[in-house]
Amino acid sequence: MFMKDNNLDEFLKVSENSHFHVRGYVHLCTYQTLTRKTIEYGRIDWDTVITDEAQYAKTPGNRITNALQTLKTKFKISMTGTPVENSFQELWNIIEYLNPGYLGTLKDFNRKYRVDRSNTAEEINNLARELREKINPILLRRTKDGVLKDELPEKIIHDTHIDNNPDLPIEIEFTESQRNEYLDVLRAAKRNYSRGKALSEINKLKIVSDHPRLFSINKNFYTGRFTEEIAKESARIHAVELILDMIKEKNEKVLIFAELKRTQYMLQSWIKERYNIHTKIINGESPVKYKSSYTGFKKQAIFDDENASRQEITKIFNNLEGFNVLILSPIAAGVGLNITGANHVIHFSRHWNPAKEDQATDRAYRIGQKKDVHVYLPKAVAPDFKTFDINVAMILDRKRKIASETLYPTNIMDNESDFDIFLKNSIVE
Repeated sequence: MFMKDNNLDEFLKVSENSHFHVRGYVHLCTYQTLTRKTIEYGRIDWDTVITDEAQYAKTPGNRITNALQTLKTKFKISMTGTPVENSFQELWNIIEYLNPGYLGTLKDFNRKYRVDRSNTAEEINNLARELREKINPILLRRTKDGVLKDELPEKIIHDTHIDNNPDLPIEIEFTESQRNEYLDVLRAAKRNYSRGKALSEINKLKIVSDHPRLFSINKNFYTGRFTEEIAKESARIHAVELILDMIKEKNEKVLIFAELKRTQYMLQSWIKERYNIHTKIINGESPVKYKSSYTGFKKQAIFDDENASRQEITKIFNNLEGFNVLILSPIAAGVGLNITGANHVIHFSRHWNPAKEDQATDRAYRIGQKKDVHVYLPKAVAPDFKTFDINVAMILDRKRKIASETLYPTNIMDNESDFDIFLKNSIVE
């Protein structure tokens, strides 16, 4: 029998009235419910506890970690696509929950496996391989290519052109205004460079690469009318326009991932202007649960409601006929959503972590998808230096390769910081 979290009282009643473990019941709950009702869940003798998206419990001492530690069970399984993101300590915490003491104390573990930008790439790789070998006896690694090869359609990456068509490039040269703004930011960053300011300077380059006008907007979003003339100031929007025009001709649907809120709202405004579509946005502000007092079920009414939940939006989007677009944050919407109604994915701005980017793509590329999934990586480029987009692509390719061979903290760079790489590859006098 299946019971969801709202049946916990009934489950507790059955459990307490039994003189043995409750058998034949499968209980599903969210981490949020578990942390709210830790005491109630801790009273139950579980046969098996299975945790999905285990990276939510990657921090020692956080609420989810503490709640999981209170569960009494004979057997545990944890599943995650990102066991290591920022540091090896995250892996220690997951393993400590599963097999207490397996990797020693946190103090001893940190003494041996703590790394930062002072470590060389070789040192980090050696530690990652050693750690991988140590946990291999309790690690079962599965990839879609290896396990679901016959159950999933093809995934096609469009990196420089659409379908390798020379007439449909998605690497587009900076517009004049964008190039000038970008070079101003880059020169100022080099003049004022310090390691403490590196992330701030990189973010400025990221914003200008999305669209030069966004750099001067202090708010988190763009509220103006985004005309065709303004849109043409961004090389990447030019590339996305070619992609969307092609998808519209095919009468299919597309997901666009963009990190910055101001970029998300800019894209929403532009798509409304060009394609006459009111595109929904799913980001950190999107309700997890439907909060409207609306009681009927009219698809358009719910879809247009600003209080519509992520699940309602994706459910209706999946069932919409014809061309449509959904804009998402790769962080807030990169996990937990099934959007197989779309078979095109555009990474308008790319996440530093390749595992996060792959998880975002997998909103469409998952069981239930019937069509080939096309993934587009539009870039703003320059003929005389490596732009932000080219540098990010290089960094992601390297991280993805290393992470596939080891358990590598994909947010830790090698012996050079992200900005050092940008400076070396972006020499402009």
